[in-house]
Amino acid sequence: IFQDSLKFKGTFACTRSYSTGDVPNPCLSIAGLGPIGLPLNDREARSIITLCELGSISAECPWNTWLNSKLVPVICKDLDTNGSVPPNLVLNNLSMRGVIVRCTAHQSQYLFSINDKDTAFGMLLITLPSEFTGGELLFSHAGQTRKVDFAPNSSSATHIVASYVGVEQLLQPVTTGNHLTLSHSLLQPRTHMKSFPALPDTSRARRRLRKVLRSWKQIDDESTPRVVTCLLRYKYSRKTSFSAKSLIRSDANLISLLRPIAAELDFELYLAHIDFKRSIPASAPEHESDRGGYDTSDAECDRMIDKAVNVNSLEVDETEDEWEECFSIRRIMDLDGLPVKVEGLPIEMDDFINGSWKNRTPDKKSFVEAEISLGVSSTQTLLYQRVALLLWPKSSGLAVTVGDVRDYASHALKKYKSLEPTTREVNLVNNLLRWCSRQSKSQDNAKELIIALGALRQ
Repeated sequence: IFQDSLKFKGTFACTRSYSTGDVPNPCLSIAGLGPIGLPLNDREARSIITLCELGSISAECPWNTWLNSKLVPVICKDLDTNGSVPPNLVLNNLSMRGVIVRCTAHQSQYLFSINDKDTAFGMLLITLPSEFTGGELLFSHAGQTRKVDFAPNSSSATHIVASYVGVEQLLQPVTTGNHLTLSHSLLQPRTHMKSFPALPDTSRARRRLRKVLRSWKQIDDESTPRVVTCLLRYKYSRKTSFSAKSLIRSDANLISLLRPIAAELDFELYLAHIDFKRSIPASAPEHESDRGGYDTSDAECDRMIDKAVNVNSLEVDETEDEWEECFSIRRIMDLDGLPVKVEGLPIEMDDFINGSWKNRTPDKKSFVEAEISLGVSSTQTLLYQRVALLLWPKSSGLAVTVGDVRDYASHALKKYKSLEPTTREVNLVNNLLRWCSRQSKSQDNAKELIIALGALRQ
């Protein structure tokens, strides 16, 4: 089931953000009003409200060139359209939404014929620089929901959302300011209709997944795994802010598929940063290990030659029996990124599914330089840093407690500037206090507690 879910590498909706210096000015113009300045100010917003119902809109060449040459290839990759030719991009309208107003100006050219509507496979929304609050976008498809909030830097960036036809869209009310959006259609060229882009049907995968998870809960057998560990496909940096929102393409699709079903059937779902290490006997080539007639001490000679040893030139013993492999779980977190601790997690090296952790180049290589420079057999260690999905029924008895949340709480609380604490802020503080209460009052932990309390003061 997991393998089938990963065949589609795209997503039902994708987002991109660009600072104002990274995109050309669209030089928008409304008939009867003239050019529109960006970021949009209140005076021009009032003018648009007056005229846009009657006026048509247009944009200048540099903007259109950027859309077609830079933006369209990026969103096609994110959506995984699998097209051999780029789609046609057609401007539909400009919409402005404020606290009590909504108006729309249409493109100056005739937009659709009946046949053109049949070739549309997606929609592109471009939110132009204009300060506002509220206005969150909600996208829903096949039980999956994605929320997009562009308000925090609405006046200093251009925000992009692209989605497939059939994806439900809901714009929340704008509470202050004005939300200015260009709406485009993505049309498949009529000469390439055989490769028409479309979202895969996941209904069969969802039915199979529900059946398997229900059976798992009902089976009481020692041979049944207590935990399923699924390797994700893509590589991610280990930032404090890492969460399910950081996942991309097929990894994001897998989580979106599992999340509602896991909640429905009482399963735990977590993410984990895992290090896999593979130690292989290795030695430096003879010409690299030759001392070259240095008249110096052994130790100094070793240091001088070590600098010339290239890790990529090591002679590695590929004999299967000589490999030593191990793994360590560096961090476990819930889907929001909150670190947790799971006591007695029963995971072995061979338990990981969805391909081998060795199916890509290692993230790091290390070796004992002094031994290699002498030409003595040594050990080269390859480090693979992967992200895994952890799944188990809540009835399994595995205890989940709050992990070391100091860095996470400090990072998350800095983003909130509300006068009254939100529910999420209160939960973060409570989790931080729980972690503090578990620490001993020894001198060794005094510094860690001070750091944790510092996060609360921030």
